[in-house]
Order: sequence, then C-alpha cells, then structure tokens
Amino acid sequence: TQSALGETKVDSAAIRIADLNALVSVRGCAQRFDETLLRDAMPDVAVVVDCTDSFSSRNALNHACFTHKVPLVSAAAIGFEAQLCSFDFRDPSSPCYRCLYDELDDSQLSCSESGVFSPLLGVAGSMQALEALKIAAGLEPSMVGRLLLFDGFKATWRSFNITKDSDCSVCAD
Repeated sequence: TQSALGETKVDSAAIRIADLNALVSVRGCAQRFDETLLRDAMPDVAVVVDCTDSFSSRNALNHACFTHKVPLVSAAAIGFEAQLCSFDFRDPSSPCYRCLYDELDDSQLSCSESGVFSPLLGVAGSMQALEALKIAAGLEPSMVGRLLLFDGFKATWRSFNITKDSDCSVCAD
C-alpha cells in the first residue's frame, strides 16, 4: 500500500499479517539469508514459502529444505507469466527445484530488467498461499511434482509434470 512506502518488506509483511490475524506469530528476519541462518531456522519451520527473486536464493532454499526435509512452495512471476511448484522432501520420490532448473543463474531472466505485470504477483501469491496452507494443515499438497504456469496475457493455465532427476546435484539418491 502507499502507506507502506519506506518500510522493509519484512516489516510490511509482519504488519499486514497481524492486521489479518492477530493470533498469527511472525518472526521476521531483515537480513540476507545464508547457509548458517537457513540451517538454524529450519528446525522450527513447517513449510517454506519461497518469494525470492533470484535463482541463487531459490537454490539455497531448495538445498536447505531438502537437507532438513521441509516442504518448499515456490512461486515466481516475470513479464506476463507466473509459475508455481511444490516440493515435499518428506517424500523421497519428490523432485526438487534443481531438478526443474539445473542451469539457471541470477544473470538470466532478471525481473528488474524484464519487469512483471504486477497483478500476476497476486495470482501467484494466492496459489502459493493455498498450497502452503494445505501443507501446514496436514493436507496432501497437490502441486508436488508439477509445474503450474499462468499466462496472464492469454489468461490460460498449463501444467507440466516434474520428475526427479537421477543426476540432480541436490536430491539424487
């Protein structure tokens, strides 16, 4: 909102969450995460909701979630396209983010260079929240092993199966 200008994303999110439900506890961390921070946070986490905007961050979250067997729900948007996928590392057959995007790095598909049609963030975020809440409630996640793509320009959805990569650098047996 206009009133949130100048707030950090962490503080803004915590305030909005408290406005929605005062019973929800939010522990914000306004620092770049690293291996140590992720390792220390994981034992207290039921599900990770990846809202990052870089492949290095997504890969770090993926690795930490895989290591600690914490489900990961990832969403992203660029241009007119949004995507959603879930990985449930409690299930040994679940693929991981690296199985889906093995070679991408931060120099590719930059949102700051390509832009994003902002309503897509609401579409992707709502779908991501739905999946994360199902996991947190102990319901079976429906997006594990699937990539859901939304074309905001054409208003169409496509779904693709994701298989575990037997040569994956993160989750291969």
